Amino acid sequence: ALDRFEAALNVSEDNQSAWLWRAMALTDMGRFDDALASYDRALALEPDSAGVWNNKGSLLMELNRLESALTCFERALELAAPVSTVRAVYWLNRGKALYMMGRYAEARDALTHSHELEPSPESAAGIAACLERLEGSAKE
Repeated sequence: ALDRFEAALNVSEDNQSAWLWRAMALTDMGRFDDALASYDRALALEPDSAGVWNNKGSLLMELNRLESALTCFERALELAAPVSTVRAVYWLNRGKALYMMGRYAEARDALTHSHELEPSPESAAGIAACLERLEGSAKE
């Protein structure tokens, strides 16, 4: 697949979709720095693409670059269309990053927002995990 995306880019380096798909293929291959560079190229072409911001944030979260991931998720939420299922995913990802940062109250709020938009087992589990952490810290 990577060869096809690179062939498309050889035809036109202004193909934002090819940069996005190239980034996802590189992520699957474990070439994370190259994937991040491809996300940046896609964003240079379409800086208001909420989906690209979310995808880049997901990769940064996997790389434990949580502050940068959170910034990406927040940008995705600023740009997201009002479609509740899409916004729910962005809120879910924001909540995950906040949880990983130990910011449990903020994570709970983000996950609750996600769950209100589109209930899911993942958001419910995240809310429960946040509550457990918050109650545990209150007892100490």
